[in-house]
Amino acid sequence: MASPQVSVYMTVRNGAPWVSSAIQSILQQTLSAWELIIVDDGSTDDTPRILRSFARQDPRIQVIATGGIGRGPALNLALHHTHAPYVANLDADDLAHPQRLELELHAIRTHPAFALVASASIVFSDRPPLEWPVYANKKVPLVDITQGLLLFNPVIHSSVLMSRAAVVAVGGYCETLQDNLDYDLWVRLAASGYRLGLLNLPLVGKRIHPGQSFEIRRHLRYVISGARIQRRAIRHSKAPTRHKLKAWLFLGLRIAWGFLPQRVRFWFRKKRQQLAITFGKADHSCP
Repeated sequence: MASPQVSVYMTVRNGAPWVSSAIQSILQQTLSAWELIIVDDGSTDDTPRILRSFARQDPRIQVIATGGIGRGPALNLALHHTHAPYVANLDADDLAHPQRLELELHAIRTHPAFALVASASIVFSDRPPLEWPVYANKKVPLVDITQGLLLFNPVIHSSVLMSRAAVVAVGGYCETLQDNLDYDLWVRLAASGYRLGLLNLPLVGKRIHPGQSFEIRRHLRYVISGARIQRRAIRHSKAPTRHKLKAWLFLGLRIAWGFLPQRVRFWFRKKRQQLAITFGKADHSCP
């Protein structure tokens, strides 16, 4: 098998209802030079059988089983087994646009000052398969949203493609955090001088379902954890003073926003990304 250009990584625990669709969305990528590293973190449902079946069919898929080590350690374990210079996450309950890897890889190679490229999303539940738009032009503007971290997390975890070297340099995911592991990683990347970019195209399908533990069973802890990371982002940022003052105001509103109904909050993700783009206008878009 040729060396992969992108290593996709995924962690899953009891994801039998949707993990097949997630894997299929990687198999359907227009970029074929990928590998998929899946950490099965202690599943007790039909997930292990499903993963073994895919691994037997395609040598680009590697499955690593654990007894249940937790989200942070599982993410780092997956990253440890990646080989490509760029890594891309896909949560086991989400879907990737067929052109996602191709477009994001082109963007990060064209703009090497960026360590992370993310995208917008389409929110869905259990409706029929998504009808993805087709993009004929790979030259999509990349918008710097690094300063948006001062307001909230404008980056959808399932949409990221990152420099593996940059992620390793900042220590990967924090293994002691139970929530907001992705937001914490973005803030540490920014604090280390790396830039985060957004392709304002829906390149990922974000699924809403009752099994999302951070949304259903641990929501108060999730909101408080996010507020603490936002506070750290503001303190470490080199943004203009006026930006920091606005960010402190948003921090005060964060908990109230966090308790909006789940569907409203997911619908608002696109608006949040647009706000992050506006907030960082001093950082010009890259053609």
